[in-house]
Amino acid sequence: MELEMSVHGEIELVRKRGSFLFFVQDHTAGIYVYHPGVDLDLRPGQRVRIQGAAGPGRFTPIVLSETVTKLPGEGFPVAKRIAVSRLHSGAEDSQWVQMEGQILSSREVPGMVILDMAHGSHPFLAMLIKTGGGFPTLATNSLVRIRGVVGAMFDSSHKTQVFHVYIPGSAFIESIPPASPGFVSPAHADPTELLRGKAVWVWPGELMIVKGDATVRRVEPLETNQVTEGAAVEVRGSVRAARFSDILTPVSIHVLESGQPPTDTVLDPIRAYSGHFDGALARIEGVVLASYADEASFPWLLLQWTNRLIRVQLPKPLNENDRLEIETGSRVQVRGLVETDDSDDRSGGDLRILARSRNDVKVIRRTSLFSPPSFGWAAAGSVGLLLGGGGRLGVCTRFGPRSDPGD
Repeated sequence: MELEMSVHGEIELVRKRGSFLFFVQDHTAGIYVYHPGVDLDLRPGQRVRIQGAAGPGRFTPIVLSETVTKLPGEGFPVAKRIAVSRLHSGAEDSQWVQMEGQILSSREVPGMVILDMAHGSHPFLAMLIKTGGGFPTLATNSLVRIRGVVGAMFDSSHKTQVFHVYIPGSAFIESIPPASPGFVSPAHADPTELLRGKAVWVWPGELMIVKGDATVRRVEPLETNQVTEGAAVEVRGSVRAARFSDILTPVSIHVLESGQPPTDTVLDPIRAYSGHFDGALARIEGVVLASYADEASFPWLLLQWTNRLIRVQLPKPLNENDRLEIETGSRVQVRGLVETDDSDDRSGGDLRILARSRNDVKVIRRTSLFSPPSFGWAAAGSVGLLLGGGGRLGVCTRFGPRSDPGD
């Protein structure tokens, strides 16, 4: 389903990568625009009218442009000043922002300079786009103020979002004197973390969840380690921000002692979005509204759970016989790990369940006749966020290797 739309606003950033890609912002918010084909001869600050359709995007909805009309005048909206934590949360994706930081290092790649930056001890990335001529001289350890657009970057498996700032040209980066206590001493960005906690959930070959006294981390696997659920572990590695619990890439994993696997609990709808259950094993019951597969071919269920929508992720099918077939409209019970994200102040947070295998999804009642519930605009907005990962939505809940051609 496509939603026709018209957008008026100023262009924040222009990039050319085979197709014409750019960001536009009006008086309410910014959005990513995809325009296939020709070079439109646009520049940052240009006022435009865009007509097209809404698309899911990889993280948030985008505009699939059909026509772009230049309008008189140019300029930029006032940049919203944000903290590093706000950048990493993903809540400002596609928005025009301002940040301050110290340049730790820089490296030139075709068409841009990648800046490793930090505000105090909090690291972040910025991409300075080449707009003509050479790049400015950017001294290591210098303090700068940047204006740009927040964008999402994905790893090779399309599973992880890392948020950074696109700077549309050298005019949008300026040197500044130390302006806050965070810059009184030289900034540093040491990502090394030592985490001691319990392995509450293990997904072999994919990840495990370690819950410490004050934090929950997704830990990537090491082939040399065999960790069972309930074990007390010590993990050392580097942390990168993610929309749900942060990801720890380990250098070493040591099992301190074995333990009993944690027991699950029935998820409480009232307290679920408070973060109280983050990193816990839980059970929920809901009605299957749809299914889809993301770009990494992980199957997902979209459930109606009380008056909310919730996503359930399952592992990739092992083969054609490793299928899970559930009729849309069936009531199911799901057991899995809870991950919450409270970074989006507008929606009150997001929540998903990671089910380890098909055995964690049980059909309670099958039905062949099903009328989807009627949701207001608030719920419709939640659907946009849920399906904003570039996946495809379907009404047949049959998981297995896809044989249909890609988009």
